[in-house]
Amino acid sequence: MRRFIYLNLLLLSAALMVPTPNLAQTMPDVLIGTWTGQAHYAGESKLIALRFELNKKGAKVLFFDIPDMKFQNMGPIPVTQQGEQYKASEFSFQLAPDKSITGTLSFDGHDLPFKLEPGSLPAAPAPTPMAGPVASPVWTFKTGDAIWSSPAIADNTVYFGSNDGMIYALSTKDGKELSRFKTGGRVMGCPTLDGHYLYALSDDGYLYKLDRRSASSSGNSTPMAALSHASFPARLRPLMTI
Repeated sequence: MRRFIYLNLLLLSAALMVPTPNLAQTMPDVLIGTWTGQAHYAGESKLIALRFELNKKGAKVLFFDIPDMKFQNMGPIPVTQQGEQYKASEFSFQLAPDKSITGTLSFDGHDLPFKLEPGSLPAAPAPTPMAGPVASPVWTFKTGDAIWSSPAIADNTVYFGSNDGMIYALSTKDGKELSRFKTGGRVMGCPTLDGHYLYALSDDGYLYKLDRRSASSSGNSTPMAALSHASFPARLRPLMTI
């Protein structure tokens, strides 16, 4: 009898030591994959796709495409969840009872509602071959990320922003970098010029006012580091942020 009880105790101890799978880990994440649909604003609709993945740390991230706006594979954007609501930078959404995704995209001060279903974007049409002679660029300049900012030009200098967070000043003659200024977020809008000053918006939430006169043509294109220095040769010096 004692041996029987001892054997049962051993078996019970062994069962308690076997790791039990975490239910949250074993359940599939219904968001993972690609969702497509339409975003709407002012009577217009644009095709949009969200793709959810897990990064190397197991955290959920989002990539998005808006073909009509030339936004392709934008991301990764971290996804957070509070109850039934998900947030990912400009995106706010939730899973609807019909197993679709409904939410809004905040863009340029507007909230664009969207509804998405599981599925991929349709294949893009093949580009139409160009007829006639093809022009060659006089010069090109590579930034650290995509460029959505239109350029502004004054005094033989072209100014523009980049998704790498920089505001650049280049020579219109040869594309040589004259200066750069780093913001805390993407610079997607066109800078505005007003006399000697340049105004630019950044996704870090700030409006920057820069002195264009500090971007000389002398050449050194080092990032700004110490804003308290009195002289700023070949640098864009921020006069004001709000």
